[in-house]
Amino acid sequence: MKTIFVVYMPGHAGHMIARLFGLSPEIIPLATKNYLKSLSIPAINKLDLYRFSEVKERFKSWQDFHKSFADHKDIITVRATNAVNQHLYSCEIYPIHPYEFHHDFQELDQTECYHVQLDLDQWGPWVEQQRKELKFIDRPSEHEYFEKYKKLHDMKPISLTKLLGTDQEFQEEYLRVAHSMNISPVITQAIELLKDWKSVRVPV
Repeated sequence: MKTIFVVYMPGHAGHMIARLFGLSPEIIPLATKNYLKSLSIPAINKLDLYRFSEVKERFKSWQDFHKSFADHKDIITVRATNAVNQHLYSCEIYPIHPYEFHHDFQELDQTECYHVQLDLDQWGPWVEQQRKELKFIDRPSEHEYFEKYKKLHDMKPISLTKLLGTDQEFQEEYLRVAHSMNISPVITQAIELLKDWKSVRVPV
């Protein structure tokens, strides 16, 4: 089973990006830890599962929302769930901060690593506002880890700048990355999920 890591700095939309590409039919759903073990995969509607518009009503904080979903530390359980469901999926995807990547990363049988790029000249004020509002912080040496490991592991880029850009820029970057990951694009659902995320995270 191929494992994709999306390495991103705090506040750079890693969970949205993982879900965006996680919509593809090859990737096992990103489910909550409580739900994962009893997951009936064929019944999952990924788009409904990944919507962000109800996060503030369902969770006390954005961190609680993030922590409630299975992550890279739950790989064994995720793969066991896939096995119970007749190995319907060939891929798993996890958003991960550089700090956790430094401390937790292990090379698996098939591993691909991506890093999130963002033009801070354009989006810096938004990042800082969101970090303050949602209490995102950098841990010690986080930026240094990010720069170190994206080079050491030759991580492929995902441009959040383009995903947040025009409709044309979004579609071009989404399709480019989906092709790089060798997963099937689901552009209509991806556009809908992006709009849903923007309704919560990007002020008009």
